[in-house]
Amino acid sequence: MHTESSTGRRSDQAISADERPSVGSIEADQAWRKKDLAALLVVLLLAALFRIPEINHGLSFDELWIMSSSNGRAAERFTVWNDEIIIPASQSPIDLKTAKPIVSVWTDGVPMHPPLYSVSLRIWREVWGGSQQVATTYALFCSLMAIVFVFLALKTQANTGVAVATSLVLGLSVTQIHLSTEVRGYALLSMLTACSAWQVTRIVARGASITRVWILGLMSLPMMLTHYFAVGICLAFCAWAWISLVGRFRRNFFYAVLTAALIYAVIWFPIFMRDLEMSADPNSLSFLHRTDPFWSHVIPKAIDMPIRVFVYPMNRIITVATGLLLAGFVLIGMRRFPEVRVWGWIIVFGIGFLVFMDLVRETNHISF
Repeated sequence: MHTESSTGRRSDQAISADERPSVGSIEADQAWRKKDLAALLVVLLLAALFRIPEINHGLSFDELWIMSSSNGRAAERFTVWNDEIIIPASQSPIDLKTAKPIVSVWTDGVPMHPPLYSVSLRIWREVWGGSQQVATTYALFCSLMAIVFVFLALKTQANTGVAVATSLVLGLSVTQIHLSTEVRGYALLSMLTACSAWQVTRIVARGASITRVWILGLMSLPMMLTHYFAVGICLAFCAWAWISLVGRFRRNFFYAVLTAALIYAVIWFPIFMRDLEMSADPNSLSFLHRTDPFWSHVIPKAIDMPIRVFVYPMNRIITVATGLLLAGFVLIGMRRFPEVRVWGWIIVFGIGFLVFMDLVRETNHISF
């Protein structure tokens, strides 16, 4: 039996068999879905039209490096001359014909980058071909699927109008269009994040079940295997689950997260530690070279972080302050509008993690 919260919404409990829709409501729902599908297809068509011209853009060094990692050849150096990347015509590390076995993509990918994007890119290239256009089209596909999941999430949570409006903003955003065809893991991470958010809205709208909370908890595994910045996103879903789920559903969600963490530790953490050691190896790639071990470099910076904030360049201080201010506004909005809580946590933890990384590592990710 369901209980009602102060907002009139059902508590997170599984839907019982006697609450399944009748035959008449199923038929009405099917007719309604045809209109939704038409709206979604229009949004995807517009998004694709603005993205397709970007497929043939010139690849950056990072993109070429990731393409070579999908061949299991990321450790091979490119020649750089006058800011131009020169790739030998023979034995090119991005040529699919010279690719190593796919298992090499997992073990010999881009250092300090999780392997899922490179592995999935390799599978995509094996199916559709090894050209640059095929690689950029994979990012385009992930970008469009992210829009699909955002549409589904907001249709479940609100209505078709909200879903269409938000999906159009995502589909026509200049930044999203620019990033949607880059041969990097951002589009895949966006797709996985949107898929997880959709799962949250299904739990809220239909009631929690053991299966649904386990699926949501396990989504942290592919996200963390795509990009280390997914830490903030995973923490966001954990915060939502801790506050919104109760009893056995909360326990099972965290059981799923723990299971994902254990799998991650077994299949990837040893390689992650190897990459850390390589970053201190004088014989490693020059831009990863450090004369001191990784942990001796990061831990002192984390300790003296509050002091260094006051000596940062003004533009970085303004950027960090703007990010924290935005996160504060989101927290206020979450108190007033609990229905947007999951989206708020994604923004707050996403920004918060990037601000922390910038302060510790003296980078500028939050500006990007």
